Amino acid sequence: SDVLIYDGDRPEIKPYPKSNNSIREVPLTDELIKRIRPFVDSSEGGCLFHSRDNALMSKQGYRRFWESIVNALNMAAGYDPYARFKGEKPIKGLNAHIFRHNYPSELCYQVPALSTKMIAKLIGDNEKMVLEVYAHIVDKKENIDEAIGQALNL
Repeated sequence: SDVLIYDGDRPEIKPYPKSNNSIREVPLTDELIKRIRPFVDSSEGGCLFHSRDNALMSKQGYRRFWESIVNALNMAAGYDPYARFKGEKPIKGLNAHIFRHNYPSELCYQVPALSTKMIAKLIGDNEKMVLEVYAHIVDKKENIDEAIGQALNL
């Protein structure tokens, strides 16, 4: 599948990602497909994130796109950009890369209902990576006393 890269500010479609590790097959549930389909179908030219004229979004346009999302979230969290003394924005540094980690993090909170092997499959990666990157979440889900009690029928 094609990937979008930026040469400076200019967007460019390439037929391959930076490396084979960048190729991901992420299974989607029927419910997710139902929710995403209208957005995908409304996209002209095959790009989900595009400018108003359906052209590829420039790097600067992409940055502004994320800034508008963060601004809307800040306003929803009670930040008033029009206040005389604005104070500090509650949400800072949010970007697409952070959302990339949000999905596997949320899946890891589902352990033991989901195994780390299944989480790896769902994010299109391997179990070793899940354990290396998200072990802190999986470890929090462990209840040693309860597990030993159940194993020994105590």
